[in-house]
Amino acid sequence: MPLEKSSPKAKKTTGKITKKVKKARKKSAQKRIEKLFKTRDPNRIRVPQKKSVKVGKKRVGLKMLTWIVVLVLAALILFLVVLGVGIYRYDWDNQTTKWVSRVIPYPAALVDYHLISLYDYRKELDSTKHYQSKLQGIDFNAEEGKAQLEHMEKDILEQMINSEIVEKE
Repeated sequence: MPLEKSSPKAKKTTGKITKKVKKARKKSAQKRIEKLFKTRDPNRIRVPQKKSVKVGKKRVGLKMLTWIVVLVLAALILFLVVLGVGIYRYDWDNQTTKWVSRVIPYPAALVDYHLISLYDYRKELDSTKHYQSKLQGIDFNAEEGKAQLEHMEKDILEQMINSEIVEKE
């Protein structure tokens, strides 16, 4: 006598089959987890750590990548320190120092915790020097011109400080 789908015996066997299938699936999932995490104890599951990262077409170890990042940052910091010493101590004034002082705000003066950047100061000084040399014919390479340049540098810095104080009030 064939079993009918609606009979209670048929429902029991289908229930057993589904339970067996669920149990088998659970077991295979358990085995996959054990294989992935390399442990049978679920309390000691460790996430595997990658030992390398793919950069372009090559694989680079994480230690190597860390060293590369550290060296690049150290070189950048060293570059900025050397440039700062050159700007302040040796009075470097070229295109590189102008570009870096535009990006990194090296201070020319500090007024009530507000920064007057070296780039703004040098821009003001260059425009004043250009005006003095073109319209008044001053040669800043001569002794008299050098003395006038020193006086002009102090005056411009004082003027920028005073205008910053006025802005605060």
